[in-house]
Amino acid sequence: MCRELILKLDAHAIPVSIPAGVLVMRCGEPISNLFLLRRGKMAVFWTDPCQSEPIETRGPSEIVGLPMAPDGTCRITAYTLEDCEVGLLPAGRVLQLLERDFSLWSAVMVYIGREAARMRSVATACCPPAIHRFPGLSEN
Repeated sequence: MCRELILKLDAHAIPVSIPAGVLVMRCGEPISNLFLLRRGKMAVFWTDPCQSEPIETRGPSEIVGLPMAPDGTCRITAYTLEDCEVGLLPAGRVLQLLERDFSLWSAVMVYIGREAARMRSVATACCPPAIHRFPGLSEN
C-alpha cells in the first residue's frame, strides 16, 4: 500500500534538488510542502535540530510531511543530511488530489494511521514522557 501511495503522489510531484543542511520543515510553522524522497536522507526531530540526535532518518522511497499536518501545522522539524532529490508536492495540491481520488484519500488515511502509531512508539522509546502527547490524539 505504501509503495502504491508513493507512486500515485510522485506522479504529480515537482522534481527538486535540495542541498545538504537545508531546513525543510520547522515544528509549529505552517506546512507548505510534502516531500517524496527519491535520493538522499533527511533527519527528523520532534522540535529543534539542535537536539543531540534525530528521532529518525528518512531515505529514498519515504515521505516527509504527510502525517505531520492534519491541521496544517508541522509536527516535526526536518533537514537534509545530504544532497537530496525529492518529489515536491505543495500542500494545496495534495488536498486537490485527495478530493478527486477516493482510493488515494483512503491510502493516505491508512498511511497516516500507521505513521502515527509508529511515531508514538518512537516517542515512547526515545523521548521524555512530556513529549509523548500528540495534539488531537486520544490517550488510549
